[in-house]
Amino acid sequence: MIDSWGKIPSGITEGNVNDLGQFDECMAIEGKNIDVSGKYCEEGLTLFNKISIAVCIPTDCELFPIEGSSYIQVNSGFCQTNDTGSEFTTGDIIVAAIFGIILALMVLSTCYDCCLHYTQNVIEAFLKLIRKNANTMILEINSPLLIAFSVLTNTKKLFATNSQSSGQVSCLNGIRTISMMWIIAGHSFVMQASYPNVNLRSAYEFVMDDRSSYVRVAHFSVDTFFFLSAFLLSYNYIKNIQRAKASAEKKSEQPQNPLTLSKVPMFTIMPPMAAFYALANTLAFHTTKGPLSVSVNPNISDACFDHWWSFFLFIQNYTHPENMCLLTTWYLSADMQMFLASPLIIIPIGELILRGKKRLAYIFVSFVIIACIAFPIIPDILQEEDAFQNEYSTHPRLSIYALGILFGMIVIDCSNKKIKIHNALNVLLWVASLGVLVTVVCTNLDAAVVNPTIVKKTLYYAFARPAWGLALCWILFACHFGYGGPVNWLLSASIHQVTTRLSFSMYLLHMLVQTRYLAYARTALHFSEYEIIYRWCGDFIFTIVFSIIWVLAFESPVVILEKLIFGGGKKLNQGKIPGRSKPTLNKSKN
Repeated sequence: MIDSWGKIPSGITEGNVNDLGQFDECMAIEGKNIDVSGKYCEEGLTLFNKISIAVCIPTDCELFPIEGSSYIQVNSGFCQTNDTGSEFTTGDIIVAAIFGIILALMVLSTCYDCCLHYTQNVIEAFLKLIRKNANTMILEINSPLLIAFSVLTNTKKLFATNSQSSGQVSCLNGIRTISMMWIIAGHSFVMQASYPNVNLRSAYEFVMDDRSSYVRVAHFSVDTFFFLSAFLLSYNYIKNIQRAKASAEKKSEQPQNPLTLSKVPMFTIMPPMAAFYALANTLAFHTTKGPLSVSVNPNISDACFDHWWSFFLFIQNYTHPENMCLLTTWYLSADMQMFLASPLIIIPIGELILRGKKRLAYIFVSFVIIACIAFPIIPDILQEEDAFQNEYSTHPRLSIYALGILFGMIVIDCSNKKIKIHNALNVLLWVASLGVLVTVVCTNLDAAVVNPTIVKKTLYYAFARPAWGLALCWILFACHFGYGGPVNWLLSASIHQVTTRLSFSMYLLHMLVQTRYLAYARTALHFSEYEIIYRWCGDFIFTIVFSIIWVLAFESPVVILEKLIFGGGKKLNQGKIPGRSKPTLNKSKN
């Protein structure tokens, strides 16, 4: 038991102020002739308010503070035994039951799907027999509802790669993939730096150096997702209203109300998001057990249990920004808020386009962008220097969202035109756009890290985000209209279609994968760029694996059910057995 205690660590001046001891040795202690086992306490002793040492004591013993000592503190807050976390709560059982039902549906649906593929003749004979003995019945053997949870069909859809049509912006898939990889890399760095390191000082020096820019500014990849969301919303919306207008003119009818051409994606994103919430706050705690599991798990669950309502209402980035449930989901709140606010811009644009006032629509969106840049500056600058700044608020990011809406208008407007750009101008615009991206990255250190002030930081982000969006505008424009060269080849590769389908689940799950590693690790790490890249590779691969499972269980079935509920079920291969050319048998009256 004494041997499993932590010791005064070496390299204190390098930031090595934690010794986790031997967790497994402590937890394996069992008395032969007496009833005793080990209790591990992560921060049992604290020396000089700096050095934390893990201790191991018998399970029946407790740690009590030492009175009158300012150099040695005894802490009993993060202790655990073999029985800690072993009992399943009511919530654990309910979530396990729900997941079990989902698994059963996947198994049954997959078995049924396999029968449709390999036993069609038997099924057809059975249906003929039914038809002879039933007067009224309409039976579709390949109903989309029956194969909605099929792993066979959904896996084929997930990994299918199709040639892009002329109307699709294929380079978006590559940008999504790179942005998702960048987000995981940034959080791998955060996890590495927040875990006990034998050279924590090196981590601090790395953050304060220019060479850390590639992970320190990974949050701009989230702004990229905001931009892409707005672009797709605008692009699809305007394309739909133009199609509706053309159809109405042919039929001499009034064009469809633009408000009906978009719907809130709540039905699609809520099931996987709710399942993630349930997993992270229940069963995930039973998957790992390590020195930090007691201190890591409550940080996840407490905020979720206290503020669950703000999580599901997509407002927690404003109601509890300092104590959010599942921190990375602030993006979902911000994205939903901007989506719900987008009709204030989209509807006027649609009306102006329908009335033939396209130029006025461009002027309107331009003024909105300027207002979105100016709006956050004044209230932020008027704050006191020590005031809390909510870095997860939505309104400072409205500018890049509005810019995405404007770019969607531009792409639609240019789609029916032959775009000609001189080679010299093409090169100049590429150099300018890449220069803007590099400038935004390189100026982040001085503006937001080394000597940040409210004025400097506010002005930096107020103009850096729209500048980032402008650079993305040219990259997407050039790639879509044939001026991207090798960049377009890279961004439009068919493999990105798969990662794009996985991107939402990857965003949900990647931090859970990383915190599980944090809870499991046994010893302090050595901080280095190599370790960051090495861990990022592992995080990325594990996230992809778990995301595939998540998509098959919660995303693909929901998409099929959504189409059935909202009237798209007729398009889901009805009338044919997957992989077969023969129609199904519909029973009608004889």
